[in-house]
Amino acid sequence: MQGQFVYTSFGARFRRLRIALGSKQISMSAAGLRCTDAAISHWERGKRLPSVRMMRRVLETFLELGATPIDVDELRTAWTTERRARAGGASRYTDGRPDPVPPM
Repeated sequence: MQGQFVYTSFGARFRRLRIALGSKQISMSAAGLRCTDAAISHWERGKRLPSVRMMRRVLETFLELGATPIDVDELRTAWTTERRARAGGASRYTDGRPDPVPPM
């Protein structure tokens, strides 16, 4: 697929990264995310997205579990893209400020 951009959803990236690190949903929830395995399941199936605060924990947890900075950045980019798409491309701020994006 040379020269073609293939978009991978946040949920698919999250799941692939979680499995590559040898982690189950329940162990991810206990590894610092402080959420339920059901919440992780919703993210992976595309039903929900983590909040800004939770996404920061997601990124930190993946880094602690051994994910590469590139993998984590791709996950953050997918999350940001989907979050903006779900908001209709608009910021929730009325003064033109962009929505917050979790820092790396």
